[in-house]
Amino acid sequence: MMFSDTNARVLAENFAGQGKTNDELEQILESGISEGFGYSSMLDIQQAKLTLNAIEARQRDIIKLENCIKELHNMFLDLAILVTDQGEMIDCIQHNVSKTIDYVEAAHENINIAEQNKNKANK
Repeated sequence: MMFSDTNARVLAENFAGQGKTNDELEQILESGISEGFGYSSMLDIQQAKLTLNAIEARQRDIIKLENCIKELHNMFLDLAILVTDQGEMIDCIQHNVSKTIDYVEAAHENINIAEQNKNKANK
């Protein structure tokens, strides 16, 4: 029996990659299996392949998302370190400003004492 173009195309599409010989394909056509169990199982296989591809794509997306979340976590850790360092730096600046105020007050007192001593010495 010879395949019609349509039958050959349908069989080639449905059984691609299964290693079927022309005789096996011809037998499938003659027995009508392609319309029954074999055809529906091929559809099931195709659907399973599509589902697998979708699952693999979703898995790749989840891995990308996981990597982005890890990167964001690391950024927050770096930010926490920077905030801590900035806090320490601000504390140091505040301490130095307080000491400067004390030094200025002491210098002002010394100037007043020096002026008093100068005035006493000039009299």
